[in-house]
Amino acid sequence: MQPDKLSTQIGNLSGDIPWTKVDNLHVTDEHIFLIRKNKNGFAIPRRALVDESRRQRVYTLV
Repeated sequence: MQPDKLSTQIGNLSGDIPWTKVDNLHVTDEHIFLIRKNKNGFAIPRRALVDESRRQRVYTLV
């Protein structure tokens, strides 16, 4: 996660999603869901963000 985008990689595929393309953020006890404007999304386990300060950073980027 960078100030201007989310970078992802699944196997050999990689991509960047600018934060301006993220439409919604939904937080549960176990996941942070990022929903893009095209309605595709990402489920990020909360444990992937080491501590609460990193989670809060995601909330402010969207």
